Amino acid sequence: MPRKSTLSIALGINLLIVGGTYIWGKYALIYIPPMILGLLRFSLAAVLLYIGTKTYSRGVKIERKDYGRFLLLSILVIPVNQLFFLIGLRLTTPSHSALMYSTLPIFIYIISLAFKEEAFAWLKNIGIITAFVGVYLILNEKGIDFNSNYILGDLIILVAVVSWAFYTVLGRPLIRKYGAFFVTARVLGFGTLMFLPFGIYGAIGFDFKSVPLEAYLGVLYMAIMTSIVAYTIWYWALKYLEASKVGVINNFQPIVTALMSLALFGEHFSSMFIAGGFIVFVGVYLTLKG
Repeated sequence: MPRKSTLSIALGINLLIVGGTYIWGKYALIYIPPMILGLLRFSLAAVLLYIGTKTYSRGVKIERKDYGRFLLLSILVIPVNQLFFLIGLRLTTPSHSALMYSTLPIFIYIISLAFKEEAFAWLKNIGIITAFVGVYLILNEKGIDFNSNYILGDLIILVAVVSWAFYTVLGRPLIRKYGAFFVTARVLGFGTLMFLPFGIYGAIGFDFKSVPLEAYLGVLYMAIMTSIVAYTIWYWALKYLEASKVGVINNFQPIVTALMSLALFGEHFSSMFIAGGFIVFVGVYLTLKG
């Protein structure tokens, strides 16, 4: 069991990387359709992860009885989660996407209870709901309009959230058995193979030369930092913490994004932001104690 400080630092790095994913992903999608972006991102990530397993996971082999779960995780993480995320992100705003993802610990907790991965705890329930309320207060100040045209994108993002919740809970037994890096590598590898026909079809006739360098840098960021580093950290933390406790950390994301905006663009914090951030902190604390 790693030290709490080590887990905290790792999850903090994960939050920073995911914060950058919203920014780079939204920009890249201006020039690259979701199908093609997914093709480029996951093909690169899958190749790099495969090379990594040849170095760091030599001799590890999947047992026959586990192939079904590996296959299911592969479907959840790429064809479902990421495809719906990219399509939804193109149809909605980063704030709406962040709010949808703040429901992640709720779904993770419900699924964990259903699969008996966690036990019912009132303190954890209160903490998860409290953290969600804090996120809502922060994001609502920037404007959340559920009567707008963003509703379709929000619902698509919500499908991605639910699939990630299943991916999180169902992956825990494999992580304990094979390790976070190996599971991430194989799941993304299998998922990429499933996605290839759709991605290649979508790329037919696309003018890759018209895409600016910055958009390709966004693809590179999402392939290496998000798909490899962040995904591995997420699964590594799940080896030592309950899924709902890892999931509720995700609710710090709007705060991290705001801090990044402060550093990059000089934005100021309002009293509502400070209050919402405090409520998120209390909610996460109660969940971790539950």
